[in-house]
Amino acid sequence: DDVRAALDLLRLLVREPFIDQVAAIDISGLARDKPIVIYTDHETRVVWGAAPNTFRPGEVSDEIKLKRLRELFERYGRIDAGSELVEIHAHVPLRLPADSEP
Repeated sequence: DDVRAALDLLRLLVREPFIDQVAAIDISGLARDKPIVIYTDHETRVVWGAAPNTFRPGEVSDEIKLKRLRELFERYGRIDAGSELVEIHAHVPLRLPADSEP
């Protein structure tokens, strides 16, 4: 099931313009109900969350997660927005350190 989850996520990401930023998909925590994490080519992390096509309370849909990745890519040129960690899976609005006012 874990490998299937990684392949399903890869199928969603492979057609995206930012696919070259995806270095690895970490599924090691899925069996313990931990999220899938995308590692970027800059060794940063993007928390995807539950396996694709899987409902988990408190998480947005796969479509919204993809939309958030596209928005990050368009705005910052990177799916990690230049941060070490980005969480795109929660229902709360996406907030990044770069968006904060000094």
